[in-house]
Amino acid sequence: MRMRKKLATVRHLVASLGTAALIAGGLVVGTGTAEAATCSGSGCTGLDPVKTECNQNAYIVLQETAWGGTANLWWSPECQSNWIQYDAPDSGELYDLGLTGSTGYGDTTYVIRTAGWSWGNLVYSPGAAQMCIGETYSPDLPFKFECWTQSS
Repeated sequence: MRMRKKLATVRHLVASLGTAALIAGGLVVGTGTAEAATCSGSGCTGLDPVKTECNQNAYIVLQETAWGGTANLWWSPECQSNWIQYDAPDSGELYDLGLTGSTGYGDTTYVIRTAGWSWGNLVYSPGAAQMCIGETYSPDLPFKFECWTQSS
């Protein structure tokens, strides 16, 4: 009995560390047993994909290169929502992650001069979504944008 309890504790620790390593390494998909999402449909717009568990069972539907980094458009079937994840280069520039869902809902997230993975909030989009990545050298200058639309 005592050995079984220790084994369960070790498995829990390994699963927790594995999930933390994936998030720290840039992936926002979970591992292990998926929890039920805490939102769905338009109720997810503006919420964090990780905090709502919408990242569970989600997958990349569009990947592009922008401003020296990699942009991923994620889709959560359970939440019927997309979000953008961007691997920003260490360039000292400002980045703007823009997402518009098929219903017209949208979200903008600013990534300020930080190298590494960042992601925006969820946007309800039962159809094709559009992601845009913008960059500028200064908050006083206009952003230059590149945009892509998900295939339906």
